[in-house]
Amino acid sequence: MPTLKFWDATAGQYVALPAISSSAPSNMVATIINTPTVASSPYTITHNMSTTNVMVQAWDVVTNDLIVVRMHITDANHVQLFFEQNCPNNVNVLVVGGAGSLAPAPVVAARMRNQAAAQSLPGNTVLIYDTLEYDTHGGCNIATGTYTVPVGQPGDYLVSGEYASTGLPAAQYAGIAIQRNGTIYANGTQYAGSSGSVAAHVSSVVRCNAGDTLQIVAIPQSSISNYSQAAGNYQYMTVHRIFSGLQAAGAFVPSQVPPPTGTNSYTDPSGEVWVSRTGSAWKRARDAVHARVSRSAVYTIPTTAAAIPIDTIERDLLALYSIPSQVFTVPVVGWYLLAAIAYGLATGSGQMLSIGAYRNGNSSGTGGAIQSSVAYQLVTQLNHSIYCAAGDTLGVRISSYPSTMSSQYADPTITFMTLDYLGTG
Repeated sequence: MPTLKFWDATAGQYVALPAISSSAPSNMVATIINTPTVASSPYTITHNMSTTNVMVQAWDVVTNDLIVVRMHITDANHVQLFFEQNCPNNVNVLVVGGAGSLAPAPVVAARMRNQAAAQSLPGNTVLIYDTLEYDTHGGCNIATGTYTVPVGQPGDYLVSGEYASTGLPAAQYAGIAIQRNGTIYANGTQYAGSSGSVAAHVSSVVRCNAGDTLQIVAIPQSSISNYSQAAGNYQYMTVHRIFSGLQAAGAFVPSQVPPPTGTNSYTDPSGEVWVSRTGSAWKRARDAVHARVSRSAVYTIPTTAAAIPIDTIERDLLALYSIPSQVFTVPVVGWYLLAAIAYGLATGSGQMLSIGAYRNGNSSGTGGAIQSSVAYQLVTQLNHSIYCAAGDTLGVRISSYPSTMSSQYADPTITFMTLDYLGTG
């Protein structure tokens, strides 16, 4: 095969493309465009190779004939293909990155913390910060405590936050929550006890569009003051996009027809995992394998660990959750983030609310175990990354010690579970 070259306009000559190492397949991305047309052009391919030095080759899936396409390099992670004629069949597309293409695509992440800023917390107060530790895409405003999802970076974000305070009155609570676009999305831990200091934590996966705002909110029953220190470990907010969550225009899917029954998976030449259930269209696992379920009615929390009696499926594209069995069924092998928050009303001092993760009916890790010094409200939280085989079941169980307690409120923002596929690992 002759040496492949490209025209270097600056040098005024053809230049050989850099050699491609067969031991580094991460500099290639293979996709399929389903019967592309002139009208649907351009087709955007997301290759995430962090380089503008790319070569694109296209050929007919059926005839193997090479196809001439017009290419536009959008940025270091995207190219656009323009078709001058309608194609009768699906088209294979191979994007190859040249020298410097093996650097990973930049993450979207940020961390704000408070080292010394004084802040009064009268109730439902957005936490502010005085130090920006890192911010890869310029989404932070420390003065307002707001992270704005950057343009072109929609997806699922893991948001975590904490604060500590002083001056909590006896028998009162102090809670914490994540706000998306000014509305509470998920509650975190909640404390009630004797007067003094309190610390509260929250963590949840939040699906966002570009331009959405994220904030951490302190929710004390009455006015308290924040507590900060030089290390900045008691008041902070971290944001990290864990996957895109949204599919680019011009979807590229496997050419194989999905089987009509069962849950099925396919790994394409680039290593991307696709899923289909009962004949549905192929979808990227990292886009589709997410679910959120909740409890919308009051229930009694038993003394022996039992499944949270979920009664509402808020979002579950692949029907992963079964209300009769109260578990998620894992569709493909890989890492999963299982998260949950549960609420209870303590009936007296010393009563404890506990939560734990279970895989195939066996304990896979404990979450929060919070004890009350008075008869008051308790909120406990669970976040676990668990490696699973296809067909494994994941669930959350809760218990109250030494006696039962009521969930008190019918509120899906404080009694819910989420399951998110993180990848093959």
